[in-house]
Amino acid sequence: TNQLDLLQDIRKKYWIQKDILVRIISKKLDNDKTISKTNKSKLLYKRKCIIQKVYDKYTAKIETLDSSRDSNDGGVIFKVDQDDLETVVPKVGKKVLILNGKGRGLVGELLSVDEKKCRGSLKVTVDGCDAVLNKVDFDDFSKLVL
Repeated sequence: TNQLDLLQDIRKKYWIQKDILVRIISKKLDNDKTISKTNKSKLLYKRKCIIQKVYDKYTAKIETLDSSRDSNDGGVIFKVDQDDLETVVPKVGKKVLILNGKGRGLVGELLSVDEKKCRGSLKVTVDGCDAVLNKVDFDDFSKLVL
């Protein structure tokens, strides 16, 4: 049998997972007084963060990365709703975690990217055999930071 047939197509409303890279897509966090303003030279909007912990299915504890190589402005830690986040598509060859759909929960490798259709091809290992998942939406996987 084809290894991909063994993969269940599991689609849930919640997708955030520990140890993935995400990007903040909410501007309202920049006005949130509860988020520490210390050492925050740049706004949070569009900043990349690592999910450190998932509290319930929809809330994550995240830590911001430095906004650039030369700045030391990361390390801001706060709770955020998954609606304020989006996935981060890494460079080809990097590890990703499948967050939704076929292969949810599996670690894969990004093989190729279709920027126009916002999809990628992922190599996964199922029962010791490599398989390729094609046409995976960018929303369904994110860069793994382990």
